[in-house]
Formats: sequence, C-alpha cells, structure tokens
Amino acid sequence: MFIVNQDRDQIIQKTYPLFTIPMIRTSAFSGNKYILAINLYHGTDLLGSYDNDNDARNEMDRINNCRNKIHFVGGFHGSSISVMHRLNALLRRLNENQ
Repeated sequence: MFIVNQDRDQIIQKTYPLFTIPMIRTSAFSGNKYILAINLYHGTDLLGSYDNDNDARNEMDRINNCRNKIHFVGGFHGSSISVMHRLNALLRRLNENQ
C-alpha cells in the first residue's frame, strides 16, 4: 500500500508502523504564535499535522484499515489545480521507480 502525504508532495510505501509526536512551534498561519500540533509519521516521513491527538489517531486508523492500494492523508487544503499537478508528478515518479 502507498500513502500520499497531507501536502501531496510525497508518496510513501507503507512498511513501518505509524506513530505520532506532539510538536510546539510557531506558525505563520497563527500570526507567529506558538501552536501545538500532533505530527503523524511513517518512519522518518511526516505524513501530516493535526490539531489534536484524536484527529491524528483517527487518520492512523483510516490508514491502517485502508483496503485500497493508495491512501491520501486527510487534511489537505489547496486549489484543485495545484493538487492535480502534485498528484500527476507523484504518479510519474512512482511509475518511473517501478
């Protein structure tokens, strides 16, 4: 199974268990104030960031229970054109590596 990360710029083959790490950082989206995020990882690959542990664990469950060949990590916000360009580039890389 493959996982497309939240930013839609990486495709990862699932070979490791998933885990979360809480992070405190500043964010331009919050006016450079400190925010708490729960980061979801597969090995050293960041799959996505969530506002709370419950959201991150729900995404872990969706990934672990996915029966499809590819899973798109939830929570991405971007234009549909940008998404299509990123996904097409990812699929080209995947096809080149097979």
